Amino acid sequence: MLLVIVLLATMVSCKKEFIELNPSTSLTPTQALGSEADLLVALRGAYSGLRGVDFYGRSMPIWGDIMADNAYQSALNTNRYTFFNDYSDTKGATSADANVLGLWTSA
Repeated sequence: MLLVIVLLATMVSCKKEFIELNPSTSLTPTQALGSEADLLVALRGAYSGLRGVDFYGRSMPIWGDIMADNAYQSALNTNRYTFFNDYSDTKGATSADANVLGLWTSA
């Protein structure tokens, strides 16, 4: 009797929809980008990686100004952009500079 009850309970307890779940990443483009708000969220997500401090958030725009003498590098700024100010961005300097490594990581 116990075996019959257990078999009956397992036969009616799970529905097919419960077992076969669709992954959340299986949306069609129409479902995912159906409204203007959805498009704005996707666009902001695409551009969010560019905000890193070693990418377009700080360092990359400053490097050109420092190398063209349009900006002044103070000795009080922890020598953050010394390699670019002195044009000593050689093979050894690139691997030792955290800003250059950060640029490659962010990109």
